[in-house]
Amino acid sequence: MAAAKHAATATNPGDIWDALSADCTMPERRKEGATPAAARDLAMRPLWPVPDWREKRDIFHRGRWQSGIPAWARDGEAALFAALERHPGEHWDVWARWYRDRVRGKPLTRSDREFLEAMVLLDRENGFAAWQHPAEINARIRELEARGPEPRRPRLPADRQSPVNFVFRGAVIDRAPPPPPAVPDTRRAELESARRALAGLFDDTLGGPISNREPRLGTVLQRCREALGRDLGTLEPVALGIVADRLNGYAARADALLLPELAAEVVSLNAQTALFLAQFAEWRDYARAMETALGAEAAELAAVAEATEAVGAIIGAEPALLTEPAAGALALLGEEAAADPAPLVRRSYLRAVRAFALTLAARAVEAVGAGAEIGVRNTAAAAVMAGAAYLGTLATGLPAEFGWLNAVIAWVGRWLR
Repeated sequence: MAAAKHAATATNPGDIWDALSADCTMPERRKEGATPAAARDLAMRPLWPVPDWREKRDIFHRGRWQSGIPAWARDGEAALFAALERHPGEHWDVWARWYRDRVRGKPLTRSDREFLEAMVLLDRENGFAAWQHPAEINARIRELEARGPEPRRPRLPADRQSPVNFVFRGAVIDRAPPPPPAVPDTRRAELESARRALAGLFDDTLGGPISNREPRLGTVLQRCREALGRDLGTLEPVALGIVADRLNGYAARADALLLPELAAEVVSLNAQTALFLAQFAEWRDYARAMETALGAEAAELAAVAEATEAVGAIIGAEPALLTEPAAGALALLGEEAAADPAPLVRRSYLRAVRAFALTLAARAVEAVGAGAEIGVRNTAAAAVMAGAAYLGTLATGLPAEFGWLNAVIAWVGRWLR
C-alpha cells in the first residue's frame, strides 16, 4: 500500500488531472452538440484518453477514444506483470488480461459479465477463503474462463394455437382437452343445430359404400366426424379444419376416384364442412397463421423428419413419459405430414411438436432450476437430452418456431455435466 501511494504521488499529477477532467466535463460537452454520453460510454472508455483531448474533439465526438497511457503508468504495468510472470504456477495471466481490458476500455459483453459474476461468487460455491493462496483461486478462474459462462435460465415462449394440446398429469404428459369454441350465446343454438346436421351427413356417408371403395377417404371422413364432437362444447374446430383440408383434396379428385353419385356426395360434404368451419374464429385465425411459411419448403420438409426423430428418441428413452392418447396424437399427425406434403398438414404437425416440446421444456427447466441435477433423476430433463440432437437441428432449421430450444438444451445440459 505504501509503495502504491508513493508511486501515485511521484507521478506527473497533470496526467491524472487531464483524465479526470475529461470524465467530469462530459455533461458540459452535451450542450455543445456532442453525442450524448451515458454512464455505459464512460465505463467502456479507456482509463487514459488521448493526450491533450481538447485538441482532438473530433475523436471524442465520434466516440473513438484511443489509449493515451502515460509512460510512467505503462512502465509500471509492464514491471508488475513481468514480476508476476516469474510465477507461472500462480496463473496471474487471468488478472493481467482482465486489467488490460479494463484500462483500455474493452466493452463488456454478456459473457464477460457472467464470467465476472462467477468469479465474485467463487467463495460461495467452492468455500474459498480470503487467506487461501492466490494460485488456487486463479486456477479455478482459469477453469471458468476456459469453460465459458453457465447458461442462463431460458425464457420459454408463449403458447401458440395448436391442433393438439398437452399437459403434465403427475409424472406423465397427457393430451389436454382443447378449449371449447368461443361461441356467442346468441348463436349457440344455431351453431349446435348446424353441427348436428353436419355430423348426421358424415354418419350417413360413413355408412355408405365410400369407405369400402376408398379406405383412406373413409379414414378422413371418420376423423372429421370425431372432430365434430358430441356437442358444441366438444367440437374441435382446428382439428376439424386440418382433416377437412385432406377432404378438400379428395373432393378435388372425386370425379376420377368415385362414381358420379358418390363423387357428388363427397363434393357436397366438403362444401358444407367449409361453410361450417368459416363460422369459428379459432379456425380462421389458425388457418391464417398457417399460411405463413416457417421457412423454405425444403426446411419445413426436413423439419418434419427431424421432429419425428425427436419424438421417437424421447419416447424411446422414456417410454412411460407420454400417455397413449398423447403419443397417438403426435404419431397420427406425423404420419399424415409425411404422407401429405400440403403446407397446412406439415405446419400443423410442427405446431403440435412445438406444443409438446414446450410442455416438456417447462417441466425440465423447472426441475433443473430446483436442483434436479444434484443426484436426482428427472424424467423430463432426461427426455430433453435424449432428443437434444434432433431438437437442436429443429432449432437451427426453423428458428422462428423452435429457436428457443437451444437455450433449453444448454440449461438442462447442466444436469448431466
